[in-house]
Amino acid sequence: MSRYVPTGFQELDNRLGGGLRKPCYIGVLGEHATQIYPFLFSLIQNFLKAGLRGLYVCLDSSAEDIAFHMKNLGINLEKYEADYSIFYLDFFTESQKALINHARIGILEYDPDETFKAVAQFLDWIKDGFMIIDSLSTLALNMDERKAYEFTRALKLLTRPFNLITLGVMYPESLDPKTFSAICSNSDGRFMIDEETLRIEYNIGAPVIGEVFLIVRDQQRGISLKPAIPKEVSKDMMLEVLRIFTKVNSVSFNPTLTLEVPWSSADPQDLLYAMEKLKESEILSSKVHCSSISCPHCGSHRMNFYLKCFQCDSMVFEKGEAIEHFSCGHIDFARNFERGDELECPKCRKKLRLVGVDYRRIYSLYRCSSGHMFSSPIIKLTCIKCDRTFSLEDARIIQQHTYELTEHGKDQLRKIRAEGATP
Repeated sequence: MSRYVPTGFQELDNRLGGGLRKPCYIGVLGEHATQIYPFLFSLIQNFLKAGLRGLYVCLDSSAEDIAFHMKNLGINLEKYEADYSIFYLDFFTESQKALINHARIGILEYDPDETFKAVAQFLDWIKDGFMIIDSLSTLALNMDERKAYEFTRALKLLTRPFNLITLGVMYPESLDPKTFSAICSNSDGRFMIDEETLRIEYNIGAPVIGEVFLIVRDQQRGISLKPAIPKEVSKDMMLEVLRIFTKVNSVSFNPTLTLEVPWSSADPQDLLYAMEKLKESEILSSKVHCSSISCPHCGSHRMNFYLKCFQCDSMVFEKGEAIEHFSCGHIDFARNFERGDELECPKCRKKLRLVGVDYRRIYSLYRCSSGHMFSSPIIKLTCIKCDRTFSLEDARIIQQHTYELTEHGKDQLRKIRAEGATP
């Protein structure tokens, strides 16, 4: 039965449903090691803290160099190396020795079968733990597309009986596209890392396709992850926001009054005109539904509405329960009178004891950004079509109707459908 192992990055774990699911084979991609190592080494540290044992297969750097890089990033694994919680399979150093002895570049080719034989010695010890292959790109340099597919499929199969988290480091630019595709096709997930972001291109079992996290680096060279898009915002909505900002530098939200027809995406004004014409032809009938307002200048129903202070025309307000202190005449929001369980006037500092004697409550009062207080703001409307501003008192009152098909209209509709003019 699979379980999740926390990565140590809370936001990432939340999106993955608790962490990385065991068993799994994940490709960790980047342009170069300096991008990948801070994230990869943090994962290793957290896996070891969680009690997992691991094997680090060194193909691009020596075990000594890997340990040095970890310490340079503030990660010290001496405790785990001492109790054999982590092993290093150092192919790099062996290749280095072979190159010195034979002075032949071909000696650097890695045999996948020999690699598996070497790894197999450690599998019982690291069972239920993790394995790092650094890097799959180096291992696959001498493989064709088919061999790369077979190797990574075998790697994936290996993770299952030993319940391992296997992370394969990859540098896409070093491989031809077909070999790279073959390596990735067997993976359970693919994480792409650059200097500033971690992108979850996919992760089987978690709905996080294309999820992007910002990489935040601290002064101690450690990293943390922050979602690039808040979880409450869908990717489509984020794209829409970005699309808007390709056209304008700032966006303001305006309160709008307009006509709306829930069942149609057509322009309501055009739809209303058409329905009135169909009513004249006795295809539709109507009855009064409600009254609405329109522009007194052009008749449009599309308008922005604003609340304004009657003294200074400010359009920024707050609203709340207020108190009037009879003694000094001060009026303010109730929260400004509260002193623990008592009421005290913020102006004269007297205690307010009896409602109706010392003070009265005003249950709804407005205050503008200039400090003026009043019971009702002025309503101003601006027509979106002709850009004229007018008051509610000056607006035109229009009756709106509910429309239905007449019997004649139903016959007309049947004929139109029979002729294939509509779906």
